[in-house]
Amino acid sequence: MNEVLASTNNTNSTTPSMPITDDQKYKGVRGWLLLLCIYLTIIIPIYYLSLFRLIYLILTELNPVPSNQLLWIPDKLLDLNIMVFSFYPGICLWRVRTNAVKITKRFFICVIACKLTIMGVSLIHGILTNPNSSIVTFIIGTYFDIIGIVPIVFWYAYLSKSKRVRVTYKS
Repeated sequence: MNEVLASTNNTNSTTPSMPITDDQKYKGVRGWLLLLCIYLTIIIPIYYLSLFRLIYLILTELNPVPSNQLLWIPDKLLDLNIMVFSFYPGICLWRVRTNAVKITKRFFICVIACKLTIMGVSLIHGILTNPNSSIVTFIIGTYFDIIGIVPIVFWYAYLSKSKRVRVTYKS
């Protein structure tokens, strides 16, 4: 009888554990992928809200010429759209939705296209209104747009190359 109890105890204590595969190890919204979700749902809106506050201060304190104010309207409307629509890809990634990676990549491409368009319009406007200082005005005016493009390029590359993204969002 003791032998039966001993053999029963041995089988329970020596149950082989399942090896963790790469798919299990990298599956889930953790690490850099979690940081991307936080970037899309929290950091981008806070960044644009602070940018709107800075623009408001510039417009009220420095009082630039009215033509420059008119140029800022479409730029700020695009920024407002980016701020609002950044939630959707962030939530899709966070909830591991179908096509979440594709939605996020499309969002990033749209943001870069908007930023480059506004930068081009700013350059053309600067050349037409004041040809002598257009490059300096362009650099100063597009500083925040350039800063906004850098992390988007990084995150797009991350979505394209990450093993965690491939495992978590299998097609």
